[in-house]
Amino acid sequence: MSLKYGILGLLRYSPQSGYDLVKTFDDSLQFFWQATSSQVYREVHALEDKKWVRSQREDNDKGPARRVYHLLPDGRAAFEEWMRQFAAEKAEPTRSAFVMRLFFSGKMAEEEVKEFLIHHRQLNLRQFKELEKAQTLAEEYGEIVDDAGELKAWKLSIAYGLHTTQASIAWLDEQLATMKREARQ
Repeated sequence: MSLKYGILGLLRYSPQSGYDLVKTFDDSLQFFWQATSSQVYREVHALEDKKWVRSQREDNDKGPARRVYHLLPDGRAAFEEWMRQFAAEKAEPTRSAFVMRLFFSGKMAEEEVKEFLIHHRQLNLRQFKELEKAQTLAEEYGEIVDDAGELKAWKLSIAYGLHTTQASIAWLDEQLATMKREARQ
């Protein structure tokens, strides 16, 4: 599972509380890996059990004490090993509830399928706008982190998201245009 490596990667930047991990995950990784807060908390506890991270309670001026997670050497080594591994002999499979619903949409009315595609197009447009905002945030975080390599990696992942989202929108437009042409015949 890549979730644990996403968490380890975030902890490379700095120790974080569970709340901070969820927020950072949502601000940065959610464009290509979705996880609920309960999944993040469950995974960080498993990482602590493996001795890849440790937690300690820290006082908080703004409220109750919080548990802050720190990356340990074995966790850093596991993350670095994972980073050096390449995918097997084929591309990663796409896990998409949208595509699964599309696959089983054969018994749906044509109008329902059309509405389904229109809705998915709107979601993609929203994601595209969020990714454009992420470009700006990456620049801001890049100044804070002051690491050209990290900034370049962030920009690469955002560019990938922008291109795949654009491709999805273009594909949806093609399918909607085809449906419109077929409806006129």
